[in-house]
Amino acid sequence: MPRRAARQDANHSEIRGLARDLGAEWVDLFQLPKTCDGILIFRGAVAFIEIKDGSKPPSAQKLTEDEEKFRDQVRRGGGRYEIVNSGDVLIALVREIGDAR
Repeated sequence: MPRRAARQDANHSEIRGLARDLGAEWVDLFQLPKTCDGILIFRGAVAFIEIKDGSKPPSAQKLTEDEEKFRDQVRRGGGRYEIVNSGDVLIALVREIGDAR
């Protein structure tokens, strides 16, 4: 089965830009198959981020089977995997990481 072209969620650029505005590093991964949308690095902490479009209904924000497998793999390895569907969620995540450091 041929691979579908990688798509960015409508709010991907907003989330990536906000992460950088908050002083975090962002590595885009959305074009890599069977991974997440990006890696957030802030004050030595690393989080794998799956971006979902918060303007869509919850049913349209569900993880795909491949996304679930990647999430589970990250968590089994002790990594942090987060779903971000808005700028507010990202801000809360960055604050939490900053407070934990």
